[in-house]
Amino acid sequence: MRTKQLDVTKHKLFEGADRQNLRVLFSSNDSELNTYPGGAVIYSPKDRSHKLGIVMKGRALLYSADESRNVVLSTIETGDVFGIDNLFSEEPFGYRVISKGESQILFISEASLQKILENDRAVAFNYIKLLSEKLRRLNGNIQNVTGGTAERRLALYLLDLGPGDDVQLTVPMSTLCKMLDIGRASLYRAMDQLSEDGLIVREGKNIHFTNRAELSVHYD
Repeated sequence: MRTKQLDVTKHKLFEGADRQNLRVLFSSNDSELNTYPGGAVIYSPKDRSHKLGIVMKGRALLYSADESRNVVLSTIETGDVFGIDNLFSEEPFGYRVISKGESQILFISEASLQKILENDRAVAFNYIKLLSEKLRRLNGNIQNVTGGTAERRLALYLLDLGPGDDVQLTVPMSTLCKMLDIGRASLYRAMDQLSEDGLIVREGKNIHFTNRAELSVHYD
């Protein structure tokens, strides 16, 4: 249990948390550290227990709840949190999480999380910030998928990858097609068009914005 505590003390959810509160949290049987092979279902609407997941190692893909469509919503990396929007609610889970390569996940039950939220103001504030970040990303995803042309959807997605003039694609092009809800040919044409317009330079997974502000204005 001590290992789990030491691993999470630098996590943004527990930044500034009281050490005693963390010891109480991770001494509970409600927290568990699990390792999953690639392709394993980590989290789905079939789960009965409400819990928060933290990716301690590796990465995973977040899919829509509808298994017949397999729409990729986003990629979650080491340090990311999932399940936060499924806590304190009786509604069924809205998505599935599937490991991409071996991953290690720390789960914290709803009951244990509630206790530390009640007893530690720093964790409560961090939790609110995480919710705000998730809402911002959700709004960005909605904008990307409903963003009109393939060029606009791609531009908005690239701009949302991070600040600065250099970003990196974290998912394969086939996955990106599903995320943006466009065909593979349309995605490649859109990538070529942004390059021809002199707005980006692409080298493999690396994307350089030649004029980030112009790209934002052009497709906003």
